[in-house]
Amino acid sequence: MEEKEGCLYIGEGVTIVGNINLPETVYLHGTIEGEITAKEIQIGEKGKAKGNVRVETAEVKGEVTDSIHASNLLIVRSTGRIKGELQYQFIEIEQGAVIEGKLNKISPEKPSKAAMAELAAAAKANKLD
Repeated sequence: MEEKEGCLYIGEGVTIVGNINLPETVYLHGTIEGEITAKEIQIGEKGKAKGNVRVETAEVKGEVTDSIHASNLLIVRSTGRIKGELQYQFIEIEQGAVIEGKLNKISPEKPSKAAMAELAAAAKANKLD
């Protein structure tokens, strides 16, 4: 497997108890018991996340127990099992996947007025150059 900065690979048979906070991707083939915060998570068929998962994008082939919050895309493959609360902007569920719990579609985050003013000023400045 190619090494990528800011990523974590947890192999089969490995259990981590505690919270994980990463700037990039968690490749989970073992077990994490605790909160996971990352840009992306890929849970393999034997992977287990026991706790709250907060990511932009998630692909679940294994198991999630508690809650998963995917601010963009949540994919639950045919071998995936989620028990708890699911929050997502977009979701894809393959036939055979098992979901027990509450599903909540979230709206995309709207930029604040300050951020919009900053974008407008930057656009105006670029037109003057």
